[in-house]
Amino acid sequence: MSAEESLGGIRAFPQAESLLGGACALNFPDLEERLPDLRKELLFLGSNDRPDACGGKFSLQLASSKECYIAALKERVYLNVTNSSRGPVYSFSPKGVPTELWIECFSVSVDGRVEVKVRLQGLHKELISKPRDCETLFLNPPANKLDCWEIAGFRVDASFPVKQKIRRIGVDKFLLMHGGAEYADKATKERVDFVSSDEENYSRYLAVGDVLLWDGNCWQTCGEFQGASSRAPLFEVKRIDDKVMIADLWNVGGTQRQTISLVKGVPSPIEINEVIREIEFTGMRSWSKPIVLVGGQRLILSPDDWVLRTAKGWEKLSRADQIQDYVTGKVTGPLLVFEKLEKDLRGFVLRGHMFNAQRTLVETISLPLKQGFEPAVASQEVSSNTRSAAAHPGATNRGGS
Repeated sequence: MSAEESLGGIRAFPQAESLLGGACALNFPDLEERLPDLRKELLFLGSNDRPDACGGKFSLQLASSKECYIAALKERVYLNVTNSSRGPVYSFSPKGVPTELWIECFSVSVDGRVEVKVRLQGLHKELISKPRDCETLFLNPPANKLDCWEIAGFRVDASFPVKQKIRRIGVDKFLLMHGGAEYADKATKERVDFVSSDEENYSRYLAVGDVLLWDGNCWQTCGEFQGASSRAPLFEVKRIDDKVMIADLWNVGGTQRQTISLVKGVPSPIEINEVIREIEFTGMRSWSKPIVLVGGQRLILSPDDWVLRTAKGWEKLSRADQIQDYVTGKVTGPLLVFEKLEKDLRGFVLRGHMFNAQRTLVETISLPLKQGFEPAVASQEVSSNTRSAAAHPGATNRGGS
């Protein structure tokens, strides 16, 4: 029988009053419940200031069990305690099942300390508050520098953008002109190019405050990311100006942050001018379809055709997958967009515009029919592309026949 039960039994006797008071009073042991001393048990690993932490979270560890937990502001974090030969061993209650002992974290102070309240519910359901030194704890963050961390096998430091081939491109002129309503939002943002772990190119369009999440292969927008965002490294855009984009990289627990700088590349108009020199307007298949010679290849174009220069040569983008790969940045290169044929004082003229490989520059082009070629003669020529299209009617050309 416990001391308290014994005390209750004594009170039930008629002579209890004489036993509990006066000269014959009995002395009972001190039954006051006390808070456990967690000052050396509870370790503060750092606060989680990630933008998806919803107001801040705190990374905690228990010294006796080495268990870790990320606690929200003012969350009740319940603890279990078991005895061992080394003394009491504390652990976090599985699935947050309530226990008589819990802690609550409050905001971090200017010097980086977190305030922790220790709560213990007594036998009579009252909160124990003594000793006072054990009720309110101020925990310091780790004094030593935290271990380095990685994303995709690369150490995260100031040189991370170079190692992961991250490049700030700037405003995408192609999407501004040809993206339409579907890409209107992206066209107003800054394009950043990445390379996935599978060595595939892809682009993301970012503004201040935008967030990307690492899925193990590439950086995904919040809407496309599958899974719990708190379990993925995070990329947050903090500032953008004409020269540089500043972003923060966060580890999973939100205890480590690395600021990186992405300098915008400065494109040169010379790139487009050199590419234009490869294009010759040599004839006409009809009054709307010019015949062009590009890098030794002869192509027949229709209005709104897109022709891309790749490492293998010039290629007309006619299939839906080819167009999608170019729009999303999976394939890159200078792009010729043919608009129409006109006739002026120089004769027949091919008009269109050319984008550089990064799609940050666009130049209007106007190519006259090369001297020595007559439209009537050239109109009799049929390219191999036309014969191929006739043999495969299912492969339709974008914007033209």
